[in-house]
Amino acid sequence: MTTELAALAGGSFLNIAALLFLLFLLDRNVLMERNREQAYRLCVIFTIIIMLAEVACLALDSAGPQLWLVNALCNAVGFTLSGTLPYLLAAVYDERVLQHKRSYAIPAAALGTLCLLSIRFGWIFFVSVENVYVRGPLFWIYPVVYFGGVVLLLRANFRQASRLCLEERVYLAVLYVLFLIGISLQLLFPALHTSWSCVTLFLLLYYIFQRELQFKYDQLTGVLNRASFEKDTSRSLSGKTAVILFDLDDFKNINDTYGHQTGDECLKSIATILWKSFEPDHCYRIGGDEFLVLSSLSEKELKETLRALVQKIRALRESDAILPNISYGYGILIPGEPFQTAFQRADRQMYAFKRRKGITIRNVSSDF
Repeated sequence: MTTELAALAGGSFLNIAALLFLLFLLDRNVLMERNREQAYRLCVIFTIIIMLAEVACLALDSAGPQLWLVNALCNAVGFTLSGTLPYLLAAVYDERVLQHKRSYAIPAAALGTLCLLSIRFGWIFFVSVENVYVRGPLFWIYPVVYFGGVVLLLRANFRQASRLCLEERVYLAVLYVLFLIGISLQLLFPALHTSWSCVTLFLLLYYIFQRELQFKYDQLTGVLNRASFEKDTSRSLSGKTAVILFDLDDFKNINDTYGHQTGDECLKSIATILWKSFEPDHCYRIGGDEFLVLSSLSEKELKETLRALVQKIRALRESDAILPNISYGYGILIPGEPFQTAFQRADRQMYAFKRRKGITIRNVSSDF
């Protein structure tokens, strides 16, 4: 066994062990949707097969001419599955990719067909009957298809990252930079064998990242959850901060009349409106139909934003009468005072707002 083969086999063994552990974690994840879990599972299994094929190809390169066909088949499998990976991963976190999966399967299917035909015609790669491997004249199609999938994955994550906090966006950007560097190195210098170690690391860190988001963000609405709210408000907030409390009017009647699925759609719609209105401030879902925003806007800017928010909801209700109205109240947190003081001011103001509209609510400040 050559030094290069020993190093690749050892590294692949460790990578496969890590990926098997990732499969174990996927089995324990009860929050990931089934179709996304299956796509992620396929990514992991494909990566394991690709690494085994890469080790086999390197071993077969020196095995003699009698095994040239096996070598060519292993190359075809490796190129085909690796070109499919980024498309599968994009499907994990973008429902639109799943909805149009047949369209996005075309590049991967075309690459797979070319790879199989390359065994005979040497288009993507060529393994001679003397068992000598070289890149074919159409090898460029492989990185084009592969990085086309990476671009699709980037687009999927860009849509997701637009609703994330700055630190999560930075983490995701660094993760992609490391991933692209590792892939590019092997394309430029094939003997380095860095790509699948980088893919393994990416799959693990990407899963951990998505798992952290499940703990931090509300799964229904996509805004920050109650746990994030309590963590963020347990420490001192810098500068003057506006605490804005929102509550959906008569939300229980929507659930009772139209069902909880319609109620969930209303919650998602209102959460999206709040997030877009106050971006990049932090928006939280702190209860069933209760939201809270921590904003750095001045009081004048805040009033203008709230007026625009109410007008937007009124306009949307003209086409969708089921969408509830919203009540709000705010308090300006002065540096040095307890957060609960500003929260109670916001709660009293919201309660007065609802009372003026003839709506009674439970005073939610008792929860804090």
